[in-house]
Amino acid sequence: MYIWNTRKLVADLSKGQLPQHEQFKYLLVWVLISLLLYELPSSASEPYSLERAVISFGSAVITLVGTVHAYRANKGRAGSEFLVRYVSLSLPIFVRLFVLMVPVMFLYFGIAEHGFGIDVTSSTTWGDAGFLLGFETLFFYRLAKNIRQLAEQG
Repeated sequence: MYIWNTRKLVADLSKGQLPQHEQFKYLLVWVLISLLLYELPSSASEPYSLERAVISFGSAVITLVGTVHAYRANKGRAGSEFLVRYVSLSLPIFVRLFVLMVPVMFLYFGIAEHGFGIDVTSSTTWGDAGFLLGFETLFFYRLAKNIRQLAEQG
């Protein structure tokens, strides 16, 4: 894995000499960096709460485990085109789930706010944690399922 030597990496990529398991390592490191860059400002701007900590930790675990699960669904080292499949499938899967979740989200917020008097805009709740972590889990489940289907086709 090249962290600094982009010339060597470009040369390997141009020759098609970067194996799937090495590409997976790049993705995993990028996912870790992205999680840190997302969580650090988020945790600094919102007051600490156990619910927020559960979301942060749970999201990191789901993202890492989900990415590894998707890699294995692609037959791991023996698989092909993992990065192309992972990145390409992520957008439509996210969009479809988001569109399906919007009505559920409005229903949840409406019930929490008006039915139980919970101010959903002022702090993170356990319902938020369950909703967000459930969304991420469903996303990675669908991603791995689609990648597995492609891997089995050859």
